Amino acid sequence: MAAKDIASLCGINCRLCGQYLGKRCKICQSEESKRDCEALKCVLEIEKIKSCFDCEKVAYCKKRGRAIDACLVIRPGRKLAPGAVYVLTGSRENAMNLLSKHVFMGKSAAVFTDREPKALAREFMLEDTKIYPLASGKPKSGEISINDIDKIKDVFGGEINKKDIIVLDGLEALQEANSWQKTLNLVSFADKKILKSPAALLIVTDGLAEGQKNHVKDMAADSKIKKIIKSISNPNRMEILAHLQAEGKSTFTQIYKKLGYTVPPKLSFHLKVLRDSRAIEQDALGVYFLSDIGAELGSMLDKIGKSIEDVEADSLAHEKEGYIEKWDERYQWYIRRMSRVNMESVPVIADVKNSLEIIFGEKVTRDILQTTLKEYIETERKMSTADQKRMISEIAFVHLVDSIPLVEAIDWADELLKKHDLKN
Repeated sequence: MAAKDIASLCGINCRLCGQYLGKRCKICQSEESKRDCEALKCVLEIEKIKSCFDCEKVAYCKKRGRAIDACLVIRPGRKLAPGAVYVLTGSRENAMNLLSKHVFMGKSAAVFTDREPKALAREFMLEDTKIYPLASGKPKSGEISINDIDKIKDVFGGEINKKDIIVLDGLEALQEANSWQKTLNLVSFADKKILKSPAALLIVTDGLAEGQKNHVKDMAADSKIKKIIKSISNPNRMEILAHLQAEGKSTFTQIYKKLGYTVPPKLSFHLKVLRDSRAIEQDALGVYFLSDIGAELGSMLDKIGKSIEDVEADSLAHEKEGYIEKWDERYQWYIRRMSRVNMESVPVIADVKNSLEIIFGEKVTRDILQTTLKEYIETERKMSTADQKRMISEIAFVHLVDSIPLVEAIDWADELLKKHDLKN
């Protein structure tokens, strides 16, 4: 039972129920319930048991299942978005009630916790949920050592594409068994992994000091902000947000025609970036609309547009004052640095630059590379294999398709990917 003061003989979590919360509950042991509830009648008929959990048939009892379906009324709540991270700073009980509500509505979940799994499952109706106990001693079958952060990461990575919801609980025990920095590293790993997965991540911070809770919240917020900022850094994507802000909802075809696209993959690329950042969503019919975050961004588009105009004007002024030379210096410095620390990306960038200069000439190529490589050059960040593939794809479907046929743009990207073994 979820709470000692609720006499729920079938083990139902009454605190999830809109009838109970709204004080409209029939109450388990009322005369009406004794007459209508299958589970209650069964418990009262068997002298040796006091609740469904005393019965050996509880795991597969159809009477109990029907009784719960008839009794429990779930209030509709906010949907957990795939790829989103939710830092829960309230009690662990509230966090598990939230999970239980979504599991009851058909979502699959996996829970990493330091709590005893059978007790957790019984209290919050999570009998069919995969629970990974983080054991402080030698782990038994099905358990993970709380000190084995790498193992936790491996199991977590294996679950994110199988489940709708992942719960990371027991941070207090994790930091006591390891260190706060190692625990933060695990949280950071989970945050990054979840972004491109179909699962939502619930991080339970109950038991942590207030400063530690804030640290976890800030980490999750920073990650989300960076992704959103990157998604709206392109004027084409800002235009899509402005369109959805004005129209409310639009199909792919409506956006395609309204914004004057001529190549479907280019629009698909921009929509995917916006979806990945959670700025836009799709309904069951595939129609696009602004998320809560996207709506807030949409209301700021006028200010953002003005700032872009200012930046563009400033860029032109700088170009007259030797801005080109400054860019060339930074580009050459980055290439020299990567030649020492990230050698495999240098020939890829060189081939991209050389081929673009043949198509566009030096000035347009410089503009494309400034847009594509700006983040890496300013932070001197290495380009991973995934980054290199993303650079080639973005140039092909955002820049090349406006100047050459789509088939040729695809061939251009395909040839580079094959040449540098980036196809897989």
